[in-house]
Amino acid sequence: MSKVKVIAAFRLTNGAYLGYHRHIHSALTEAGAEQLGLSELIGPYAAAIGEMENVINRPRALQESQLIAQLDKSRDSYWKAIYRCLAHLSNMSANDLLYPYALTAFTALKQFKGIQQHEYSRESEEIKAALRVAAEPKVKEALARLGLETLIDRLALINSELRAIDTKRSSLLGQILAIND
Repeated sequence: MSKVKVIAAFRLTNGAYLGYHRHIHSALTEAGAEQLGLSELIGPYAAAIGEMENVINRPRALQESQLIAQLDKSRDSYWKAIYRCLAHLSNMSANDLLYPYALTAFTALKQFKGIQQHEYSRESEEIKAALRVAAEPKVKEALARLGLETLIDRLALINSELRAIDTKRSSLLGQILAIND
């Protein structure tokens, strides 16, 4: 008769630990849990392995976090381009044909200066508010005359993508935290 090998589970990586339990579950199932007197434990053990898989699969939420960071960087760039362009154009000569449009758009949107420095969800709400202001008829016309509607449209698209992914990430993190409770 051979001795039972002791496994220092605390030295295993999370994936190896999960693999170990999958192997044990498989061995118990193949050996016949009923014959070993473990039939009542197989179901709860399988459920515990399922919960462990959810906890170990956190990289899904981390992947969302990386995508959010990329989208936020892009969103920041679009916002800064729009804001800086308007700030620059509003300093034109009052005799310039574009000056009234630049002044209209900049006056309406200057309240949102620096929003790219806020955390994701607050920035998302402020971008949403800036987009509402940009959609007002006079401001929208001014932005179109200045050739900035494409940047505004792209900013809106990125902001909505980021909000959707952030909602998905929050849901995944909520599932993970619920498992840990």
